[in-house]
Amino acid sequence: MNEVNVFGDDEMRMVELAPDQVVVRHGWGARAESSEEEIVKAEEFFAKQPMLHPPTVTRHDGKWLLVAGFVRFEVLLRQGRSRIVLRWVDGDENQLLLLNFAENMARARLKSHELVGRVALFRSRGIRAVEIAKYCDYSPRYVRQLAAIRRDAHPELWALFVKEVPHLGVTTMLDLVAHPAEEQLERWLECRHRSRRVP
Repeated sequence: MNEVNVFGDDEMRMVELAPDQVVVRHGWGARAESSEEEIVKAEEFFAKQPMLHPPTVTRHDGKWLLVAGFVRFEVLLRQGRSRIVLRWVDGDENQLLLLNFAENMARARLKSHELVGRVALFRSRGIRAVEIAKYCDYSPRYVRQLAAIRRDAHPELWALFVKEVPHLGVTTMLDLVAHPAEEQLERWLECRHRSRRVP
């Protein structure tokens, strides 16, 4: 039977677990699945620098669920450790999603579609823009605009945005979704055609 060792205080409660005690919910975090290149790069970094911020878990229905630090957790797994020290937090699903979002925003900017998708998810869960804004560097007004991209974008235009098609960034998407969905693709094609003609 796997042991659970808990230590620390209320501000930084830590737990030591066997790796197989931690459930990784793929697709739960703010970022898309990590590439092999990202993981290898992180491995190389942590081979030179100590991991000052351990991955974060929560306890739910008798299971330890990974909340944040998906790449760091994968690095620890690849190191072949039999026990891993993790930060333990409590909270409801919205609080944990916001914690994951905050950690990702603090470490490296999310891709545009990841940011928009996560903000839209929060808004669909009834989280106010002013609350979301506390976890990033954006104003509540801009947070509402980001959510509108996911809500109002034509499905084909959203698919292109997720693919990170050149010149289809947040600013362009905001311009396009201000128009009816049936006009958005036509306007995007016109915009792309104009950009190609610029010397």
